[in-house]
Amino acid sequence: MTGMQRRQVARWMRWGSVTLLVLAAALATEMAVAASAAGQVSAAQLEQNKRIVLGLTAAMAEKNVDKASAFLADGYIQHNPNVPTGKAGFIAFFTPRWAGQQQPAKPLENPPAEIVAEGNVVMLIFRHATPDPVDANQSYDAFTFDAYRVIDGKVAEHWDGGVRRAPAAPAPGPATPPAAPVAAPAPASVAPPAAATTPAGPPPKPAYTPDLKSSLALAEAAMSACKAKGYSVSVSVVDAAGQAKVTLGSDGSAGRTVTSVRKAATAAIFKAPGSQLEARARTDSELAAKLASPDYNDHPGSLPIEQQGKIIGGIGVTGAPTHEEDEACARAALGNAKVKIHGFAS
Repeated sequence: MTGMQRRQVARWMRWGSVTLLVLAAALATEMAVAASAAGQVSAAQLEQNKRIVLGLTAAMAEKNVDKASAFLADGYIQHNPNVPTGKAGFIAFFTPRWAGQQQPAKPLENPPAEIVAEGNVVMLIFRHATPDPVDANQSYDAFTFDAYRVIDGKVAEHWDGGVRRAPAAPAPGPATPPAAPVAAPAPASVAPPAAATTPAGPPPKPAYTPDLKSSLALAEAAMSACKAKGYSVSVSVVDAAGQAKVTLGSDGSAGRTVTSVRKAATAAIFKAPGSQLEARARTDSELAAKLASPDYNDHPGSLPIEQQGKIIGGIGVTGAPTHEEDEACARAALGNAKVKIHGFAS
């Protein structure tokens, strides 16, 4: 091969290499477009989506409406049937519920057991230690999930296992008796129905109730258990009908006493811890409808008070960073050997 021929071959090889590079770049671009169309994202983007969802979760644990709503897209879609959809709906729903309850920023008390990210969807799976209904000394792991769609750095959609809690007539309990109906105007010669002028009577007395000394001791023990962890809480003890016996609030727990009474009443009337009731209500629509009454609160943080095989009342705690911490304080009070529970038939 002559020198001229060798130079010609070298030129062909250089042009061939350039052509191959151009073809490779075009193929890579086509693959990226196809992956994007199929909803695939890079590993770095998946990690970023996880961080966004965890940021929202932490802000909600802090009960910080402004911080939490900043993670939401303007067109945010909410699939939980008990919470209004939309960013404005989120703000309107949680603002009154979290009023005065904002917590300082800190690591999650109950971080997700698993985090799964695929495409633009991130799922958080949470483990909850739940009292065993068969053996009160044991617990088992129950799981809940939250799934989010992240678009352009904002949470655009949310799913969980929530079921609709339609308003229902409250079961017998701490509900305020309804006022007597107002009779329609009647002719002077016709007396109004007797029911129209009969005042509503007092709530029925419970069959059993803890005495005042026991109730006060339980409330103080629960407050002490929470105070040892640095929590300002409200504690209530109720009788078997859900009527308050004792309510105590530590400094800084203003506005929470109503919630602790509702928690305690829920445990007493439904004869189960709030954590069990909350889990059962997700799959039991009849129970969910009963618990929808504003007189009840089925979040963890309440336990029934039992004596000699009978439910004689309930204890409710609210104000700790998590509902599970509320329940731990209530359980510490019931397990305190120095607290002697005395009940009596009313």
